[in-house]
Amino acid sequence: MKRDSSGTGMSLSGVAVLAACACGTGSRIAQIGHSFGVAGSLHSVHAIFVAVGSALIVGGLWQRERIAAGLGLAAVALLMLGEFLAPPMSVHAGAAVSVAQIFGFISSLIAALLLVAAFYRAYPSRNPSASLTAMSGSAMALGCNCCLVTMALAAPGRVLLPGETWAGSSLTFYAIGAALTATGLGRLGGFGAAAVAVLGQAFVYFWLELPYSALPSFTLRGVDANFMIKYPMMFTGALMVMGAFVLAYRTQEKRVFAPRSVPSPSFGD
Repeated sequence: MKRDSSGTGMSLSGVAVLAACACGTGSRIAQIGHSFGVAGSLHSVHAIFVAVGSALIVGGLWQRERIAAGLGLAAVALLMLGEFLAPPMSVHAGAAVSVAQIFGFISSLIAALLLVAAFYRAYPSRNPSASLTAMSGSAMALGCNCCLVTMALAAPGRVLLPGETWAGSSLTFYAIGAALTATGLGRLGGFGAAAVAVLGQAFVYFWLELPYSALPSFTLRGVDANFMIKYPMMFTGALMVMGAFVLAYRTQEKRVFAPRSVPSPSFGD
């Protein structure tokens, strides 16, 4: 199947939409809506972010490769199922989880595997193990410990080891994900791509924590409106990570197709 590079920006933007945690943003949008008498909940608002990201991913993959788009469609369907069974902000330290939530976590993790498979097929690499490493690391950092794939990974630690905050922390999984992503991209495209990926993931985490803990707050309809800063900044960081993939793949292609230099004859010849 002929591949079309025009879907790259769309599909990678969709990943960035999912990677920029929208839990707090969705919650505060819902609260503002309630102040105007508009019915809605965190779950319904957050699902809009997931739906938009999913549509961009599948649309971009469709322009690249049909089978990849099918894998992506199955992945986002499972991601939405996970969203329904294990809603955002539904896992609390030391609290029991339901059977439905457990199936939601499993659904999200399978979705992550299918997303990796879809992107691996749509964007073949001359170094498959490096690509899989990078894509797996990026998939780990979809959402935060309150939503999506990262929540599914963090949930066991939050429930079973409530006294060990690192076990269920977003930072733990962001750090592991960034390390894997940087390792894979470094093998594909060198230090520059790896550095951009690490900086982008650090920016995502920085803005995950900063707006409600350190920035001066301002209110809108009685709601802390720093979410208006938080999500765009996290989205910017996630786009940096996606940009690192583009840089790595382009660098890899330049290395492969770079003309070989012809040795000059020595004076002794």
